[in-house]
Amino acid sequence: MIKFFGGFYESEVLVATSLVLAATFGCGKEDDKAGAASDLDGTWSSTCVSDNNGGFSKTLFVVSGGTGVTTDGIYSDTACTTATSLMAMTGAVTAGNAVTNPVGAKELNAKLSSITFTYKTTDQVNAANAATICGGGFVKDQPKTVTASDCSNTAAFKKFFDESFSIYKVDGNKLYTGDCGDDGTATDCSAATKRPSALETSFYTKA
Repeated sequence: MIKFFGGFYESEVLVATSLVLAATFGCGKEDDKAGAASDLDGTWSSTCVSDNNGGFSKTLFVVSGGTGVTTDGIYSDTACTTATSLMAMTGAVTAGNAVTNPVGAKELNAKLSSITFTYKTTDQVNAANAATICGGGFVKDQPKTVTASDCSNTAAFKKFFDESFSIYKVDGNKLYTGDCGDDGTATDCSAATKRPSALETSFYTKA
């Protein structure tokens, strides 16, 4: 859906996690160079949608003073109130110059520094530990924070710590980010020269 950190969409990392669980159990993104622009600051929320794996997902993005915290959650209910797993990503978020296209959009650079996993079911804990995601050692309901070095054995999460180069646009109470392609495409957000020139159709709503 929406990308802030690393070389993957956040939803792709959630999918990667879901696939690990499923495989184990058979179920299962030059105006303010010093920090985030004022129009990015605040709390932004996605809608609650099906994760296509029997659960529901929702993302919360909070920006303050150049730091962004993105929390991806998997929930058991359609209102996304009862979490079964949470992944909170913290890093630097920097807004840059206005871009030519699309009109009103600005540069957005992001660099992840840590991920905090919280698995809330025994099956998820067992699956994550069996797959040694970012070193394993997970305990039910106990948050565990990892860095890039911890995730060196988990390809998707290791890639996630790479700096990303995207765009964003605030339209009223809606926040849109760049349409980053898959790795290897011209607009995969892996370098400034690969910054996208189109926005995702999905968006966050300001809380």
